[in-house]
Amino acid sequence: VYVSLSSASNVITMDSLLIGDGKIYAGIADTRPDFTVGGNLGTFTCGATMRNFRNITFTAGNDIEDADIECQLLTQASANISASTIRTNSLVSVACLQDPVFGTTTDLRDVEFIQAGAGHAIEIDTAGTYSLTDITFTGYGLSGADDAALDVTETTGTVTINVNGGNSPTYKSAGATVVVNNTVSVTVIVQDVNGNLIQDARVLMEADTGGDLAVGTDIVTGLTNINGEAVNAGFNYTNPQPVKGWVRKSTTQPFYKQGIIAGTIQSTGLTTTILMISDE
Repeated sequence: VYVSLSSASNVITMDSLLIGDGKIYAGIADTRPDFTVGGNLGTFTCGATMRNFRNITFTAGNDIEDADIECQLLTQASANISASTIRTNSLVSVACLQDPVFGTTTDLRDVEFIQAGAGHAIEIDTAGTYSLTDITFTGYGLSGADDAALDVTETTGTVTINVNGGNSPTYKSAGATVVVNNTVSVTVIVQDVNGNLIQDARVLMEADTGGDLAVGTDIVTGLTNINGEAVNAGFNYTNPQPVKGWVRKSTTQPFYKQGIIAGTIQSTGLTTTILMISDE
């Protein structure tokens, strides 16, 4: 399938269902069709559902929005891709989308990658800092696996992934140091049974079993402020992290019985309210 944008008069909008006619014959051939947008004089807007394609190639100026795409290899080529689902049907140890351009209002953002094959979602081949805005990864393997979300093929230097919304991707690295930053806010709100906020209550929240952190790692510590809050605004989220802890106020009046903290930090952070009972 070839879409031509060789003339400024080529204005094409595609929002239908496209199913490729073909299949993979293991070890012999892949007869699934390719889909290619060529030229950059016209405009191409795509909100289609595309299934059973081999390679899909976009080009500069293409707007891919509200699309649902399944393919083995996706070439962004400066297209704007947003509010879409990409089902990566790539090969073992191969990334579906290679060397993408990430953005906040243009380029690649607000996309869900879903594992539909055996490989990676995205390849990153150059050391540097990359900001992923509202990008989520579903169904990919653990870090180090041949089906981890990111395939970092750079062998030296540092690749820093800043997650802004979405979730933290797993990764496989060819040697580069990979740092994933996904800072979320963890807040403990303390109040009495009548809803009155309690200042100067001592809070200790620490890691419980079942997460990436060692059990007992401090997450939120200190006294509540005038709003009855103790906050860690820079918790680096990787995977759901169970927490445990307590809230106490027994050295200055008014006195309260100890409250118990329990919960799980998710990709959006955690805000938990602890009710305390008077001990006077």
